[in-house]
Amino acid sequence: MTYLEQIGALFNTRDVTITRARIESYMCKVNEEGKWVVTIGTTPAATFTLVCMPGCCGIAISTACTVATPFRGKGLGTLLNRMRMQMAYELGYSVMLCTDVMNNTPQQLILRKNKWMRLLQFDNRRTYNSISLDWVPLSDTEQKLGFDVYAR
Repeated sequence: MTYLEQIGALFNTRDVTITRARIESYMCKVNEEGKWVVTIGTTPAATFTLVCMPGCCGIAISTACTVATPFRGKGLGTLLNRMRMQMAYELGYSVMLCTDVMNNTPQQLILRKNKWMRLLQFDNRRTYNSISLDWVPLSDTEQKLGFDVYAR
């Protein structure tokens, strides 16, 4: 079962789409980064952004991951985390980084469940939030995405 099919199964629908808005970047050979939107039916259920780390095209940064309130608590965040890891792998990245506020307990649990490792924790002097910086090595999985990450 592909990731798209699994998302549909969570919500008893086949009407799941993933689209993106392109962000052009001079830092990567392939301009694959961008904001992705997961839509279930006609409702945006989640968004996330994958960007290339400036100065190192082997590291993907996963940022701005959000699951809309009506879709929380059903496993979508965990599934999307795994899907982002597979997407980054298929896009040629070797490692993925993620920052998160420490009091975001659901995301912290998702990271641990998916074998992310904490690099460091620090207090952001600009926002006064306690931040974790986590990383995960990327590898291929048997589960496929169900869409082409290079499609425009």
